[in-house]
Amino acid sequence: SSPKKEWCCHRVGKGCGAPAPSVPPAPPAPQPSLAYDCAAGFANWQSGWTPAKQAWCCHREGKGCSVCRPLPRPPSPPGPVKSCVLWGDPHYATFDRSFPSFYMEGVFWLVKSAQVSIQAQYQATPFTHGLAATHAIAISGPFLQNHRLTIGPLEGGAIKWDGQPILPGYGEFGIPGGLGKVVYNSNGKLVDTAMSKLPKNIVHAWLPLNVHLQVMRWPNHINVEITMSPIASGQDGHCGNFNGNPDDDTKDQILQRTGGPVPPDQCLFRSVLRVSGPPKLLTLADCPAAKVRSAEALCLRSRPGVVGSMLDTCSFDVCFGGNQYAEEDGLSE
Repeated sequence: SSPKKEWCCHRVGKGCGAPAPSVPPAPPAPQPSLAYDCAAGFANWQSGWTPAKQAWCCHREGKGCSVCRPLPRPPSPPGPVKSCVLWGDPHYATFDRSFPSFYMEGVFWLVKSAQVSIQAQYQATPFTHGLAATHAIAISGPFLQNHRLTIGPLEGGAIKWDGQPILPGYGEFGIPGGLGKVVYNSNGKLVDTAMSKLPKNIVHAWLPLNVHLQVMRWPNHINVEITMSPIASGQDGHCGNFNGNPDDDTKDQILQRTGGPVPPDQCLFRSVLRVSGPPKLLTLADCPAAKVRSAEALCLRSRPGVVGSMLDTCSFDVCFGGNQYAEEDGLSE
């Protein structure tokens, strides 16, 4: 009977009748066929494929692209490494080997660029008989992550990193963040032969972008040699524009391009420079003619063969500073 079938099916699995037929799974949907087989004939695609297949395979699989993609341009190699030298009151040998002189007081750009910023303080001292000399130098910019290195003379100056004194005596300072190092010792070649009788106190700074500075500290002033490659985006300052042309690095051209003293909001020095008055733009023409002739004769006796701007520089210094400058105006090469 039906109750017995139900009871036995439920209790012992008997009398349950025939199982319901199983439904087979649905067959997979057919895959849409590709318009083109991009592997077929790829070795000869340029002449064997139709333009339509080239366009389709280029878009779908990056094959058969008729437009060549240019390789990324390698970075431009750095330019030649050259030096800018400043000494005395202050005289320059620019990167391009022009020889301007800047007889004025204040803070001025030596190197002004998007990455490297170098400024100098020119200040008159009794030691220089009222002529301006380089009193201190400051280095900063994005290449130093806007930190600041300043170097002054032996008397009244110091070597500082971000305003804090470092290297009170000979030694080495590792710049934080792996940005280079500063070494203070008595090694190095002087840029001014007149100072060779005094003990040497020279600061060497190895900085990013292959920038190297050698700063000779004297009692009342400093002499500086800056060695670097030209900044690709351009640069200017009293060290010149470093474009390979010495003819556009005269004093007048540099001042026309860079202007006068650095504005206060761009100054890298934290202490105020007290100048003795407005900038003194003296030239050799301000010296009496007889005194110029005497100065030239003295310079030629002291430094035979000196000509051109170097002779004018020596004559100017003798006119306004004294006869001892005839022997002191020497640039060591």
